[in-house]
Parts: sequence; C-alpha cells; structure tokens
Amino acid sequence: MRDAAATVGAGLRRGQLVILQSTTYPGTTEEIVRPILEERSGLRAGVDFHLAYSPERVDPANTTWTLANTPKVCGGITPECGEMTRVLLTAILDDASLVTVVGSPKVAELSKLAENTYRAVNIAYVNELAMLAHEMDVDIWEVMEAAATKPFGFQPFLPGIGPGGQCIPVNPYYISWKAREFDFHTSFIELAGDINLRMTNYVMHRIHSFTTRLGIQLSGARVLCLGAAFKAGVSDVRNSRAVRVMELLQDEGADIAFADPLVDALEVDGREHKAVALDTVAFDNFDLIVVLVRNAAWPIEAVLGSATPTFDAVNALGVATAGTHERL
Repeated sequence: MRDAAATVGAGLRRGQLVILQSTTYPGTTEEIVRPILEERSGLRAGVDFHLAYSPERVDPANTTWTLANTPKVCGGITPECGEMTRVLLTAILDDASLVTVVGSPKVAELSKLAENTYRAVNIAYVNELAMLAHEMDVDIWEVMEAAATKPFGFQPFLPGIGPGGQCIPVNPYYISWKAREFDFHTSFIELAGDINLRMTNYVMHRIHSFTTRLGIQLSGARVLCLGAAFKAGVSDVRNSRAVRVMELLQDEGADIAFADPLVDALEVDGREHKAVALDTVAFDNFDLIVVLVRNAAWPIEAVLGSATPTFDAVNALGVATAGTHERL
C-alpha cells in the first residue's frame, strides 16, 4: 500500500481523485496514504487533490452480486472529496442509490472491518455450537435448518473447518491491532479467531474417532480430500483450512490426494501433489474420503455409492451420520 501510494503520488496532478480500497485498519487513509501522496506530489489533500476511502466488496465466484450491483460505501477527507467519490462510483454502478457516503475515511474503514468481523464472529459461534451439539448427540445441520425458518432476528451461518482466504481469517485482527493504541483489548474478536483456528484440529479429532471406530489406521491410509481452495468456485488457496487439514492428515502418515476443479497442483508441507481428475477417479481405491469444501462439482452419488468411508466436514453430501458416512 505504501509503495502504491508512492507510485501514485509521483504522478499525481491537481484536481485528481485518489481512492483507497484495500481492507485496512481505521486511520490508514489519513495517517499513511495521505502523507505519502502529499510528500511525493507536493500537493495538499483536500485542497489540490481529492482523497477518499471506499472498501472493496467482492465475493469471488458470486454471480448474483457483482461489481455493478453491489452497494458501495465511501468516505472522503472533506465533504467535497466524498461527493467526488460518490459521483465516480455512481457512474460505475447500476443505480445511484447504491452509493452511501459517510462522514470520514475512518468510518468507511471501520465499516468494512465490521462486515468481515460480523461473519468471523458468527462463524465461530456456530462452530462452537457444532462441537457442543456433537457432545449432546444432536444434529447441528438439522438445528440450523430449523432455526433458519425464523423470518426475523436470525441469519444462518454454517459450521465447518474454519474460514479461509484473505478476508475473514485476517481482517478482524486489524481492529485488534489498532485497538491497542487506545489501551483496549478486543477479547470477543480474538476469541472468535481462536475458535475458528481450532476447527481444523477438531475436525482431525472427529476423523480420528471415525476411523478408529471403523478400524482404519490413518498411518499409511490412502485419503482423498475433496476441496483445496478456501471456497468453491475459486482457485485461491491462501489461508485455506482445507490445506491445513491435509497437512494434519499427512502428519499422521496418511497418503493424501486431492480433487478441486480449479486447483491443478498443491504443495502440502513441502510435498507436491497434483489434483485427481474427478471424471476418472476411482473412489473405491481410497481408504477414506474427506470432504473439506462444499462444491456443486462433487459427484455426490458416486461418492455415496462407493464402499469408501467418508467424513463430510461441511455437509456437502447432505447425508446424516450413518454407518460409513459421517458428517461434522
């Protein structure tokens, strides 16, 4: 971000508009970007050029909400900067009403973190609830389906191996870091992060229990993992919890293979793995199948029809725990 600001600043001209979109902590636009732009250009923000913050809102692989119809938030360092940003965004979006102008870059910066942290906290809540439900011998997936029938006051989140990518696992900590300047500890946010990080170890615990019950030794077992990217429809494996589960399986001595429609190859703890082709894979050749990502590409009938025990960590197969098929 500093390098980008220096590059932009070197070519900045009077009357131009600069918008920061990267997810970051409150104060970045004014405390980091503004001084660099002013130093490199010799111009004054809010006087000679316009400066604002408008957080990106992108959901990879989502074809319903795109750059053209997703509402945008923006905040300028002056009211005029905010208005200039609104005019630009309005020209890009399908509807002028999709742009909300807030009073400052800090408000816009914190609003972006509020969105991501909301998801992180609620994912952690349902992950913890899933662990409790298992101890109580209650089907967490049925619980969430039932709760989701309430038309108000509830939004369903689903348990799993923990969120991945560059947003949910990372961005909430920007708040925690900045909070230390104010002698403030964001215990709720950090607790949510800890719960989500623990989910891969919990999933391994459940896999151990499942395979032990079936008399399968993980050491030397041939394990097929369905899913490598942090979500379906993308090739991004950054902070992928699916990869973390593969690492843990490999640490146990398992001989792992993986399938993912958009990931051709993967390094797992220093070992290179090439993706298995879904149209040619023989599921019966494996000792265990572990489903790590919900994906419409999975040949569910073929997986369920095989004789291979399957642990579904994300309810991708839609089959309740029974016999040689178990879900989180």
